[in-house]
Order: sequence, then structure tokens, then C-alpha cells
Amino acid sequence: METWNREELYAEVREQPLLKVSPKYGISAVTLGKVCHTLQIPLPGRRYWTKKEFGKPVEQLPLPIAKDLRPVGIERAWPGTDKRLEPA
Repeated sequence: METWNREELYAEVREQPLLKVSPKYGISAVTLGKVCHTLQIPLPGRRYWTKKEFGKPVEQLPLPIAKDLRPVGIERAWPGTDKRLEPA
């Protein structure tokens, strides 16, 4: 069973959009967004990437202290690639 580091995932979703981070984990961007929600990782809001692209200041929400985290199960379309995610 694989575990993910919340701080690492938080940093990754602040550096690149979910669409670019999700292939690293072999899941869709929507699924990665749900994982982040379950692990209580705040995602960038609207216009975040546009502002960042043009060098404007962007608001970065701090990573909150996790409360009552539960394991996140991921179902994949390909057989034999089951991956269970747990908070680190």
C-alpha cells in the first residue's frame, strides 16, 4: 500500500495544474482533485494560473493541520494497478 506525503502533494499542486501533476500518479485530474479534497489539501482558485503566468502576485493558502484523515482508495481502469492512498 502506497502512502502520499501531504506536504509534497501540496507543493506539487501549487507548482503545476492538476492536469500536469496527475499523470505522475497515473490518475485523472478529477480524481487527483478528489484525493486532495479528502486529504484536506487546498487547491488554487480561479485565475491562479493566469496570474502566476503573467507574474502577478497569487494568494497561497497554507496547508491546514489535518484532522480525521481517512485512507483514500483509488480504482483504476487497468487491471492489476490498484493503488491505495493513505495520508502520510
